[in-house]
Amino acid sequence: MSDTNPNLIQEEDNNNPSAGAGAVPLVLIHDGGGTVFSYHLLGPLNRALYGIWNPCYYVPPRGRSRNWESIPEMAEHYITLITKTLPFPRDGGRGRRRVILGGWSLGGLLSLEIAHQIATQSEKDIGVDVLGIVMVDSICPLSYQKNHGGGRMEEEGGYSPISAQQQQQQPSSKDSTLEDGQNGAEGMNSKNVRVVQHAMEWSPHTRPETREAVTRCFSEAGRMVSQWKLPPQWADDNNSNEQTTRTVNGQRKNYYPGWSRSTTTTTTTDRNGREEGLLLQPPPPPPVILLRCAEPVPVVVPPVAEDGDDVVAVSRVDLDRRDPLLGWGRYRPDLITRVEELPGVHHFNIFTTAERLDIVTEKIKRACFKIESMAAKSS
Repeated sequence: MSDTNPNLIQEEDNNNPSAGAGAVPLVLIHDGGGTVFSYHLLGPLNRALYGIWNPCYYVPPRGRSRNWESIPEMAEHYITLITKTLPFPRDGGRGRRRVILGGWSLGGLLSLEIAHQIATQSEKDIGVDVLGIVMVDSICPLSYQKNHGGGRMEEEGGYSPISAQQQQQQPSSKDSTLEDGQNGAEGMNSKNVRVVQHAMEWSPHTRPETREAVTRCFSEAGRMVSQWKLPPQWADDNNSNEQTTRTVNGQRKNYYPGWSRSTTTTTTTDRNGREEGLLLQPPPPPPVILLRCAEPVPVVVPPVAEDGDDVVAVSRVDLDRRDPLLGWGRYRPDLITRVEELPGVHHFNIFTTAERLDIVTEKIKRACFKIESMAAKSS
């Protein structure tokens, strides 16, 4: 990996007419393995592309004295990396910088936490507006958290994703054992559901230290996601009582350009009736576009359980595969603005062939253009 973090993967293409002037930079956060290698495989996105890799991929960690304790801690550090790297707009832009966040799997979760922290920082305005988030098959962790560490749905290390040859012998995803009209794990008989642990496949040329680092990062990511409390209620939730003040240029004011909906503003007064300032609820989430894999991860499973019933085995990333929102509706029904399907692709083979890379590149490109369009309409 590059020594720089964030790593500039693609430069802004000022000579490409289709890119448009001043295209908003895209920052993609690493997946559970801690690297941004997959993002280097993407085709041109017609904008600056940065990748943030996990400093704790290395031992000892780079730029840190210890390993991560939580998802919010990671997000806080990544905000500092973003603010020190993002260029200021060439036209001045009132001195503010705009960014689109995103990432594959864990990267999408971290993007949501980063956006929430930026939106709710009351002590200072860092001068960065998150226009939106592009999640690449990022699954809401609530189902995993519900079933993690025991219970009737247990993670079985004895099963593994099947090979390409075995996959040809399996029924298609349309012949799934899930009942029609049911979504994810809730559509299964949980008595005989087995949550499959993904068995990583390595190239013969992969160095042992790389295997060790990626495996360690995946393990730590699983621990932190299982403990992560998703960002609390945003501004327009009915039961939200979270309020912050925001000071811009020495004045308290409602200043959240880039968000698609307005914030709630309340003028406060002292005991003599004089205005003290503005109480601002944080803005609602930025637009989130979800790129959703159409296929489940193929797995090899025993034909029957001990009680004679059929076993339903499912990869952890497929607990909500039948839900178009991948479980995010349980967190917040309006979080996902748009869903784009990645046809013929499952969670672990998105970046594995030229054809699939062309698909995901085009989907990310369109998602960024859509987010820019929504931001322009709301400004």
